[in-house]
Amino acid sequence: MVIEILSPSNARHDRLTKRRLYERHGVREYWVVSPEERIIEKHVLHEDGRYFGTVFGDEGEATVDTLPGLAIDLAQLFGEKSA
Repeated sequence: MVIEILSPSNARHDRLTKRRLYERHGVREYWVVSPEERIIEKHVLHEDGRYFGTVFGDEGEATVDTLPGLAIDLAQLFGEKSA
């Protein structure tokens, strides 16, 4: 599992270039975390060699497919919303 934390200067590279790299090398799951948007993009590699994506907001839980039983509390991860 790979987790990428976005910053404005590398967002395009992390979302496009690295996705292709991870696909090519068979990374089973990777997440793109956007602290500014308060979202997680979860990508899970399927048998056809392509990623299936799910987007999580800043509430609830995000489950980790490659580590069964592990779930991340998103409110705790992102902390309090700023006004």
